[in-house]
Amino acid sequence: MSSSSSLGICSSRYSGKQALTYLKDAYLIDWFTLGVFGVIFPFILKTSVHPYRRQVALDDPQFSHPFLKDIVSTQVCTLSSLLIPCLVGVIVEWRWVRRTKRWIPAIFNLHIFILGLLEATLCTVTITEILKLVAGRPRPYFLSVCEPINGSTINCQGNAAQIEEARKSFPSGHTSLAFAAAVYLTLYFIKIFWLSEGFYRNWHLWLLLVPLLLASFVGVSRTMDYHHHFSDIVAGAWLGTV
Repeated sequence: MSSSSSLGICSSRYSGKQALTYLKDAYLIDWFTLGVFGVIFPFILKTSVHPYRRQVALDDPQFSHPFLKDIVSTQVCTLSSLLIPCLVGVIVEWRWVRRTKRWIPAIFNLHIFILGLLEATLCTVTITEILKLVAGRPRPYFLSVCEPINGSTINCQGNAAQIEEARKSFPSGHTSLAFAAAVYLTLYFIKIFWLSEGFYRNWHLWLLLVPLLLASFVGVSRTMDYHHHFSDIVAGAWLGTV
């Protein structure tokens, strides 16, 4: 039995108030652990733990690129990775409610969809932040913000916040987040198309490529603005996909 059909059978036993109570009792621990390990823990890592400081040769060309503005900002990447899949989920369930006139199963399904999305993306963010701190790989623009002291890049005298961020190149956080959301949304599309029609049309397959293409653009843009090395992008895409 599919998860969607089992949810429908389960949720059909409840009134609106009972359904909300069931969601609270059954998934409260999931939301709690998600908040601790997906929000609080990475926040502590980002604000309180410093990345490993690597020595970089002053004439190394791979770290000598200019410091440019993000093509895709952190805010745009984060909001898009969360809001676009949520909007798709709301539209799908809204259409289901219009067809069946039953809104309680839709709440169950949408809740599971959003919880799964946040688990995928926030866990990806946490793992990415840990790897960034451990690796301490300098970004391509590192030397332009470091301003080395006595010819050593272990200690820099530039802007402290920029230097801290410039030591977090591996893996790409933008790419890992974008691919986590894109792959999750693609798998959701596959499920919806198969449950609704039992087979895939040609336009379905093209639609499945859209999230992955958008995530790929985010990754490539991080090399265009010199915020990441190509290997950072590959690692971020792999991590987000997993």
